[in-house]
Amino acid sequence: LPVFDPATPVGLRADLFDLSQPDVGLGPDLAACLALWGHATTLLPCGGGRPGIAEREQWSDGANALCLGPGQIVLYGRNRATLQVLNQQGFEIMGPERYIANAALYAHTGQRLVVALPGSELSRGRGGPRCLTLPLARQSLSL
Repeated sequence: LPVFDPATPVGLRADLFDLSQPDVGLGPDLAACLALWGHATTLLPCGGGRPGIAEREQWSDGANALCLGPGQIVLYGRNRATLQVLNQQGFEIMGPERYIANAALYAHTGQRLVVALPGSELSRGRGGPRCLTLPLARQSLSL
């Protein structure tokens, strides 16, 4: 079940808080909270929103993506239903070899893409592409 969805039962969802006002709960609607801060967001359901597939793909880090830049992420290729939802939303799915061969071009196109990593061993350690990195600082790129 999505933890940031108002339709999820209370005991199974997470409420959001503004750290500048920690006593004021913002509720469980992540998209609404981001919109309040000027970040219009469309949330896509892991596993295509189908409960059994969503649970399996969530377990194999279907929502644990690493952002390479605006609209460009790395995700496990084994999460086929999640990749299908991303593709239906206009993301091109490609392998790491193609991305690496054209990385400089992709960095400047603004093209929405997903680099689908092969393999299953890393998810056994309970970490996806985002969890397996440790960004110490981020800097905006001028495109």
